[in-house]
Amino acid sequence: NVIQVGGHGITFDNICVMYGGSHGIGSGTTKDLTVQNCTFGWIGGAIQHYNDNGTVTRFGNGVEIYGGCDGYLIDNCYLWQNYDAGVTHQYSSRSGGNCVMKNITYSNNVMTECIYSIEYFCGQNNPDFDAKMVNILMKGNICRYAGGFGWQRPNRVARHIQGGWLGN
Repeated sequence: NVIQVGGHGITFDNICVMYGGSHGIGSGTTKDLTVQNCTFGWIGGAIQHYNDNGTVTRFGNGVEIYGGCDGYLIDNCYLWQNYDAGVTHQYSSRSGGNCVMKNITYSNNVMTECIYSIEYFCGQNNPDFDAKMVNILMKGNICRYAGGFGWQRPNRVARHIQGGWLGN
């Protein structure tokens, strides 16, 4: 990550993150992460891992929490040309443990030319994995032109809101 969050109660205000190969701001499980009045552009494209089927998974989220959270606010930000998502909260049951994501707000942002403006998932069809999302609010966002430079991905699926995979 260009900026790796390590802790709780952290606020980023009025910063510009551009031209990073992985994620703009990335965090594992955290509490009270706020990102406001910030710009994230031309984020992603670096190789995360090679898949068994010969494809490549690449990094590319503007702001990401990978894990549980309680209090996650992205407000009044401009996110553009991100290879993957503008903003996301996500976790895979393959990572182990259980996961609760709560009190998340994406508000008043402009997200343009990201493969997904907003992406979220947790658990993905594993009945032995206890995962839940509680109190998620998306309001006042402007989402335009899904795709951007992420269109070179092997799965050319561009959406403004991408929730879950594998049938969820």
